[in-house]
Amino acid sequence: MGGLDEQQLTMTAYVIILRFLPTVFNIVSYDGREPQLQSGTHEAVGALTLSGGAATLTLTSVGEDSGGLYECRVDFFKSPTHTSLVNLTIIEPPRSVEVLDSQMGRAEDGIVGPYHEGQKVVLTCISWRGTPLPNVTWWREERLLDETWEVGDEGRQQVNNSLVVERLTREWHNATLTCAATNTPLAEPITASVTIKMFLLPTSVVIRGPGAVREGSQAELLCTSSGSRPPAKLTWAFEGRTLESVQLVSTGVTD
Repeated sequence: MGGLDEQQLTMTAYVIILRFLPTVFNIVSYDGREPQLQSGTHEAVGALTLSGGAATLTLTSVGEDSGGLYECRVDFFKSPTHTSLVNLTIIEPPRSVEVLDSQMGRAEDGIVGPYHEGQKVVLTCISWRGTPLPNVTWWREERLLDETWEVGDEGRQQVNNSLVVERLTREWHNATLTCAATNTPLAEPITASVTIKMFLLPTSVVIRGPGAVREGSQAELLCTSSGSRPPAKLTWAFEGRTLESVQLVSTGVTD
């Protein structure tokens, strides 16, 4: 509370009261008629000091329930009562975030999947607690994917953002997605990241051979598959019959 020097506070003011308006109790009070600081009912909440021309309230332990309107009232010997109000906003960062797969449940070790190409995937990020409610967003590296969120079944304890990928393509394999929850620029967002794993079809199958060969000679044909995960199983067939005892070579996609 400003506007009064220390002499005015201690000589012309006979009562200084600081009150938390959601309650009917004084936090601390000072009575100039008795030169001592008198603690109010909530003496553990804060302390009043008179210094530097101001009456200062120091809150000793700020919690979520400390937010609200505070009143400072000064009663003078010969002047009208002076009252000042200040609203204290308490920001509680989100406690934690977790990622759930709509089909497989909680992401384990930061991995989701494996999924098939063309599959629809729904990943839900759940942020727990936080005042005010946090913004929950999905990112792929530096690119924002989704910023729409809603309050969950647990009311103000839970905020959800569901990322929907209607049709997975192979470009999503090994993609790292990050969910971020934040409600203030004063603190770093709380994040959780997952990496997508996929089953991938071969991108090519190639047969190589020596070309024309002489009857009775040996010919080597090489069938090569690439781009699959896991590596593709290769088989040879001749006129509808599967050939056994052939050497198979395939190349897949590394994890």
